[in-house]
Amino acid sequence: MARNEENAQSMLNRFITMKNEEKKKPKERRPYLASECRDLSNADKWRQQIMHEIDHKVAEIQNKGRGRLGEDRRTERRFERRRSEGQRQRRR
Repeated sequence: MARNEENAQSMLNRFITMKNEEKKKPKERRPYLASECRDLSNADKWRQQIMHEIDHKVAEIQNKGRGRLGEDRRTERRFERRRSEGQRQRRR
């Protein structure tokens, strides 16, 4: 008896998901060229999407390089200290 109820429930779930998918609009693809976009609101939407993607990519690149940048800064400071110490010794 439980098997029939489970089967009916799964069929109901499939029917509901099918109806929800029919209601959804098909996904719009972003135009390849900006000149293909004729509506200002759509153009702004695509622009915001592109800016969002760029922000994510830049953050990803900066996070990867963060470890190396810290080492470079330390090395740079050490080099500057040595240079300033050398200048002090020359003045004496």
